[in-house]
Amino acid sequence: MKRTFQNLGIEWRAGKELWRGYTFEVRSIDRDRAIEALIADETAGNISALDGVNSPDSEPAPELIGRPVAELLKSERFAESTLEGRVLRYPEVKSSFRAFPNVVSFAAKRRWYLGDDNRRHAALEGWVELSVDLEEKIAGRRITYHLRHDGWEFESHVGNEWWHGTPEEIERNRKRYGFGPW
Repeated sequence: MKRTFQNLGIEWRAGKELWRGYTFEVRSIDRDRAIEALIADETAGNISALDGVNSPDSEPAPELIGRPVAELLKSERFAESTLEGRVLRYPEVKSSFRAFPNVVSFAAKRRWYLGDDNRRHAALEGWVELSVDLEEKIAGRRITYHLRHDGWEFESHVGNEWWHGTPEEIERNRKRYGFGPW
């Protein structure tokens, strides 16, 4: 790919090795040409912007939401047809809503990658931070996710969970909100 990109006058650098290929960082104005070059070369890879538009080395910027999940799911931004909406509707994420019904923050970074079908696909990665209560600091949970293949392939894991208060307050709140004993 190095020679191909040089021949096309595309400035680039190698990024992270991925499970289906490599990340190639290019200027955002060269992204479409770089994807076409990958397709022509039949090379599996991900194209990210070298100029900071979506650099793979940068973290997604969190957006403070501070709203109940039920309210967000009715909003246009988190509609079922959007990638953001699909994140909130995946069973791995939805299963946390009973205990943590509020979204504190949502971080998302859109990426493009070349799929096995040699087509450009959208991907979204980031995290959702949930809380028991928006007013009182009781407990929270962060779920990180990777949504690929235009929203049809999903991976997530609970990154961490935290509780506020003295040991007695934590135990009382765990019982109050249905978490049971430690």
